Amino acid sequence: MPSGYKQIADDIERRIKTEEWSDGKLPAVRTLQDEYDTTKLTVRRALAELEDRGAIVLHDRSRARIRTRAPIRVPLSRYGRVMAPGGDKGPWETACADQGLEGRMVPVEVVKERASDSVAAALGIDAGAFVVRRSRHALVGEEVVQLQDAFYDAMFAAQTGLDSQDKIVGGVYGALTAAGLAPTEADERVTGGLPTPREAEQLHIGSGVPVLRLERVTRSGDRVLEVLRVSAPVDRVELVYDGLPLGGERPGS
Repeated sequence: MPSGYKQIADDIERRIKTEEWSDGKLPAVRTLQDEYDTTKLTVRRALAELEDRGAIVLHDRSRARIRTRAPIRVPLSRYGRVMAPGGDKGPWETACADQGLEGRMVPVEVVKERASDSVAAALGIDAGAFVVRRSRHALVGEEVVQLQDAFYDAMFAAQTGLDSQDKIVGGVYGALTAAGLAPTEADERVTGGLPTPREAEQLHIGSGVPVLRLERVTRSGDRVLEVLRVSAPVDRVELVYDGLPLGGERPGS
């Protein structure tokens, strides 16, 4: 019988992988304490270890929830398919629906604030100028899978309705196209690292679960429309960039 907290964590993780608990939750701490013939403190240390590994979620203090780690495939084509105005699904919702998942985009807050130096540089505006930040959570079911912060020049946001507190049904790209500013190109930069306290708290992950960070700058011609910053656990999102042109002439041309 495992005795140390790391050995207990290893054994619980083994049992998770064999799908011993079909309801998606671990037994109560007291039950685990009796099963492993150990102290409450040792069980709690084992659970904290499992949270850091990304195996469980501890925000529900009654019973730890087993964390889903199946990746969601997010193709680059998610943007082109939502350009037409009037749709009811944005890029995240479209990508999830393609995989039979219930994806939702939930607004968190819409605020007018001073731009940081990096946001101002990306938008091509003066540092400290006012921007509108639209923060939202991308969910699958009730699980927060992505944190998204989108930034817009404040005057531009007011002109296009992007300063509204309401959800942009069908996604921002469809709304921009409807306003006569169809996006024509975008740059994406992807980095990674350990989560900040905010990311760990809002994504319900342990401090040892790496996150993927994406910054997307969208333009219409020479005009920057949006700067979008996304954070997600690396084991929950698979970014797919397929069909990219590589330059040169096509064979046979």
